[in-house]
Amino acid sequence: MVAIEEEDAEIAFSASQQALLAALVALLADEREHDSLRTASRKTEVLLADAGLRPAQIGPILGKKPDTVRVAINRARQAAAKSAKKLSESKGE
Repeated sequence: MVAIEEEDAEIAFSASQQALLAALVALLADEREHDSLRTASRKTEVLLADAGLRPAQIGPILGKKPDTVRVAINRARQAAAKSAKKLSESKGE
């Protein structure tokens, strides 16, 4: 069992619950990755990382190597920072 602390309450997930949660995340990530009509502002890797998953956990969900995930996250965050900087410069801030 894995315990996750949320404020003062503890929530424990059994192995079967963890497997079910991982499967649901994988399905949602797959749908997001293959939706050709979307214009996502953030990569799936970044969304999952921001949700608290590590590249070693994200890789199997997306069918990618953890190092590939790590690079994608770093590049996406660098691009977002660059865009934010350009936006603030264009506003004269």
